[in-house]
Amino acid sequence: MRQITFEGQLPSVKHVLANLEWMTTNTKDFKSARAELKSQGKEWITLASSSSQAKEMLNYGVVERTSLPKQGPTVSLAGWLALSFRDGAVLAVEEVSDTDSGETAYWMCLINDGQVLSGSDIIIDDWETIESLSGSSVEALGADNLGYVGNVAHELEFAKSDEPYPALADVLVRTAVKKAKFSTAEGNRFTKLILLGTVFSLLIGGGAWYGIQTYVQSQEVADRQEKSRERQLNRARQEYQRILNEFGQMAHAGQTSNLLWDSVLSDTKTKIDGWLLQRISCQGTECTLIYSNSDLTLPRVLRDSIGSRCEKVIVDAEGIEASCTMSFPMVPIAEPGLGNNVSEAQIEQVLLSQGQINTLQEQFMTMARLAEGTAYAVNAPVAYPFNGSRFLPQAQRFQQGEWALAFPIDYFDTVSDFLGAYQGAALKEISLIWPSKIVQMRGMYVTGEETNNEG
Repeated sequence: MRQITFEGQLPSVKHVLANLEWMTTNTKDFKSARAELKSQGKEWITLASSSSQAKEMLNYGVVERTSLPKQGPTVSLAGWLALSFRDGAVLAVEEVSDTDSGETAYWMCLINDGQVLSGSDIIIDDWETIESLSGSSVEALGADNLGYVGNVAHELEFAKSDEPYPALADVLVRTAVKKAKFSTAEGNRFTKLILLGTVFSLLIGGGAWYGIQTYVQSQEVADRQEKSRERQLNRARQEYQRILNEFGQMAHAGQTSNLLWDSVLSDTKTKIDGWLLQRISCQGTECTLIYSNSDLTLPRVLRDSIGSRCEKVIVDAEGIEASCTMSFPMVPIAEPGLGNNVSEAQIEQVLLSQGQINTLQEQFMTMARLAEGTAYAVNAPVAYPFNGSRFLPQAQRFQQGEWALAFPIDYFDTVSDFLGAYQGAALKEISLIWPSKIVQMRGMYVTGEETNNEG
């Protein structure tokens, strides 16, 4: 449970709760469930279904009595929404503010025939999770005539609209708030629950969604929509900057592999008495070296030999395997500018062209012909996800593809040199399997073009 506020919230509604636990049972079983809830110090609100096929089912949301604010009415936002939409299915996605932390988050809730679907009254801090959860919830519900409300609902990929859907404040029925309140008063509350005397939701446009007759284009609504668009634009700019930074701060494949050779691989001892090097795995700016003990040599011998190079040495309890962790420097494909942000122009300078991608693939093929044990792959790029593209249509749309190469260690310098010619080729991880002396590299490349290379 979390206490939140949302734009346009009624001044008379002092406390709004979300992230409740919702359950569904029949009216007969709820009598015993209610007694148990009461003995456990719980408070609840109940919702009846408007469906004739589920008229015996009760939906109820539960909170701890001690968690309720002492003064002012406390309302379940999901319950309020359900009581405002008695017919059909509605998905709400609204940007809200956490009362305790003051931070912005997203509230998602799915209503069906006046009841809250279990697990859908949630608060999530990141948009990608909201997109995924709401999509799977809608798919599970299988509602053909689904309505959307909330100031960010139209940003959902599967519910995109040229115009924003109505915000929560514009669709919540004021008279319904009374039945969405929590109260510590004694009484049989579930028997007090009745259908709204006036059905607020009407089927509009042949059932495309259960629309809002009372939603009018007032100046207040227009101002709220304008603020919502400004927030969406700012969020799109922030997302785009994050994409630029992610691309720009990836490790340049050629220069970073050279640094890795100089700082880690070339000076690594492969045999220390009975300790034999098995593999080296590097990712980010950290490498892990794994040694195995072939003749029960004391761990002290290994620590004395390489301990000064390692940030930490860990030997397993049996003294059979040991790991050494060390860091190495990396060179980004684009240096951050002022404010530690990578600019669009910097990324555009390193994008691989179609010709460069073809040449990279040809060099991998040549390596495979020359060196036995070589394997490679250059996959076709796909569009890098950018949810805010509709708000920044002028922004560069990037494509990213993956590449991989396995080759004998004797060709390390050759591979590093030709990778150095591709500024937009990034190294994600590299490993050395010492018994076979095979190096495995895996990375990605960035382009602004759609290509169809595979290898």
